[in-house]
Amino acid sequence: MGKWAKYARNYKKEWEKEPDFKDWLSPSNSGDMAYCRACKVELRPHVQDLKLHSTRVKHANNMKRSAGPAAGPLASFVDRRPREPCSSSSDDLKVAELRLAAHLAVHGSFLTADHLTPVISGCFSDSVLASAVTLGRTKCAALVTKVLGPTFREELLKDMTAAQYSLIVDESTDVSCTKELAVVARFFSRSKRDFLTAFLGLVPVTDASAEGLFSELKALLDACKLNIKCCVGIGTDGASVMCGKHNSLYTKMKAENARLVLVKCVCHSLQLACSEAIDVLPTHIDYL
Repeated sequence: MGKWAKYARNYKKEWEKEPDFKDWLSPSNSGDMAYCRACKVELRPHVQDLKLHSTRVKHANNMKRSAGPAAGPLASFVDRRPREPCSSSSDDLKVAELRLAAHLAVHGSFLTADHLTPVISGCFSDSVLASAVTLGRTKCAALVTKVLGPTFREELLKDMTAAQYSLIVDESTDVSCTKELAVVARFFSRSKRDFLTAFLGLVPVTDASAEGLFSELKALLDACKLNIKCCVGIGTDGASVMCGKHNSLYTKMKAENARLVLVKCVCHSLQLACSEAIDVLPTHIDYL
């Protein structure tokens, strides 16, 4: 047992006022012990132990480190200059709203825009830019249809210029009983160095014959400034108006481009094959 082990010592608050101790000494949270804030260690509440600790080289280095350059970056991080208000014409604000609109167009719904903006402003209340964002569902839809959509379409058509491409087309009737011709293009993008599949257009048609479909498709390609002779293939379902041997959309395009290749929809062909095969099987299998 040491000389002082049998004598109990209590921490004294007045020690914190002494010049040798005031910069680093404080009471410990675990019992009646002293604590060095610089070294982050507990000490016995003995004056001699505290004086001995203050003379150690490690303690001196820790004191220099805590009072020196380490305080500079922290102070500069916390103490910021007041920022100027973000106006509605700020380029940063426009970019932020366009990014949010693009995110909602790809991953969400325009209806959530009314609730997303207050959430962002509340989570980042210290950000002037986040507090200035005003993006409701009406504005979000307008940004997508009037700004982002035309811009991305222009970039898409510029990338497809003079490039060989394939078309995937299908004619259908929507819920309003309007016939629509959906057109999707697949091509090799030189800018991205990869094969891309892009939506080219949704054309309303009044004449669903081969001649009517060809006229609408040709008008769409002309509007996009795409040469029909650069089309290397066309994918359709098995409808006769699409891929018939004598009078179809394929034969009309084949007359314009002799190198055109027809690829019928494998899923549609498989469905037709299964429908024919089920007629050969017993009826109770179809019931099951």
